[in-house]
Amino acid sequence: LDINRLEAGQPIINLSTIEPHTIVQDTLMAVSPIAKNKNQSISAEIIEGLPSITVDVEMVRRVLINLAENAVKFTPPEGTIKIGAHPEGDWVVMWVEDSGPGIPLDKRLSIFDKFIRLHEQDIPAGFGFGLAYCRLAIEGHGGKIWVEDAPGSGSRFLFTLPIYKENE
Repeated sequence: LDINRLEAGQPIINLSTIEPHTIVQDTLMAVSPIAKNKNQSISAEIIEGLPSITVDVEMVRRVLINLAENAVKFTPPEGTIKIGAHPEGDWVVMWVEDSGPGIPLDKRLSIFDKFIRLHEQDIPAGFGFGLAYCRLAIEGHGGKIWVEDAPGSGSRFLFTLPIYKENE
């Protein structure tokens, strides 16, 4: 339903102000048990004094959890996953980094489309909606989402969200 509403261009109306570290901590609590089952290390990297953001909290929480669950899915046992945020101009950049196999350069745009999946051996199947939802939700907030190489190896999924402005 959310994908259909976002694709139809309906505005996000359940906006509230929240500190990014709250969403990151919620994500850690949701995903840590899955990572622990794979003997993976999962941690947060958030700077002190990060500004609040104005978002649909549940929608952004689902985006971050989806990205973190994908990181767990594609990271081998004993791998690492990091979730973080930092300010950049009028935006907060949030990210999920893993030590998995990475995303081929030619797939980095198409993986955000519906029904697109990277077919890897020994990886549980999905329907290809998760990253499409993430893209639509972030763009619905006026932000951007993209993927790049993580330092060392793996992938780093990043997205931007607007910083709360008191007079708006």
